[in-house]
Amino acid sequence: MPSFFHRAPRPRTHAGKRNETRLGNRRIEHPSRDRHLIEAVIARGDYIRGKPHPDPFLRAADVLKRPPASCLVLEDSHNGIRAAHAAGMTAIMVPDLLEPTEEMRGLCLAIVETLHDVREGLLKWHGDVTQ
Repeated sequence: MPSFFHRAPRPRTHAGKRNETRLGNRRIEHPSRDRHLIEAVIARGDYIRGKPHPDPFLRAADVLKRPPASCLVLEDSHNGIRAAHAAGMTAIMVPDLLEPTEEMRGLCLAIVETLHDVREGLLKWHGDVTQ
């Protein structure tokens, strides 16, 4: 899964509340070591208000020099989906602990079970962007 996104011709970032994260099943503890997977890590201290406010995602778009409307957010939390929507970004929910609600269905492009489903959806919607 990470290799698909690594080959896709677009910048990637992580916007969260801590300096460690997961990309698929891989735990990223040392952003400098895993730098080839993502271009930036946006963590607490890089923005004023956390999710559900749009600040983390707007900061990520700013760092990547991309307009928010061109960004795709993969998110597992309700507040993350709310934040992505408030930032004007397209969101796909990959639920983890909380089941999606009608509110989430209204704020997302799609709700999928796994990151593999995200990959399959992107291939279906846009073709193989890695060729």
